[in-house]
Amino acid sequence: MSSFTHEILTLDAVGEDLAFKAVVDTFSVTSQGVVGPAQPSSLPIELLGSLGPTGIQIETPPGEECNPIKATIATDLHNLLPRFPLSLARDAIWRDSIRATGCHAGIPTAVITRRTFTVSGEVDHSGRRLILIQRLDSVSARGDGAYNQHRMQVESGGTGSALYYLDIASGEVSQLTTSQRSLIRVTTSGRVHSFTQIANQEFVRVR
Repeated sequence: MSSFTHEILTLDAVGEDLAFKAVVDTFSVTSQGVVGPAQPSSLPIELLGSLGPTGIQIETPPGEECNPIKATIATDLHNLLPRFPLSLARDAIWRDSIRATGCHAGIPTAVITRRTFTVSGEVDHSGRRLILIQRLDSVSARGDGAYNQHRMQVESGGTGSALYYLDIASGEVSQLTTSQRSLIRVTTSGRVHSFTQIANQEFVRVR
């Protein structure tokens, strides 16, 4: 299964913070050669928020705590809008952590991601000279809720990695690839079901 998303991300400086608006006008899932919407949902979908010293803050209207598409886009924003240091030196290392809300089978989950960034230096990529930053992740999630009138508990843990290619002049992300492998445990009616999930993403700036 694979998915394709087209997102328009607008940034505006508001004091020391950045206000952003993310608009998703295309969200499709390909499975066994068939392309269709990930779930019944009206497009476009819009997310508003800000990026400040404490990280990303996303506005969540009441009653929309578990929307799978919005949860996916929120994860994309955390990937695309990290807080980089003001200057980048080869072999520099820094760490951060993210607390976010996910959505699995209609169950809201609390997700904690601990990330370690390392500056690899300048590289030739797609005919351009860019700065490469590598990232390693440790991810855990937990959620409780109801599905088809049955109580359900979701737990997961995993690791991930990412490669950022930055424009040298502007410092903006030109391309990003991410990979994550998670073990998911779902408990319902006293039975435990385990799954392995592998997610690979590629973000390419189109303009």
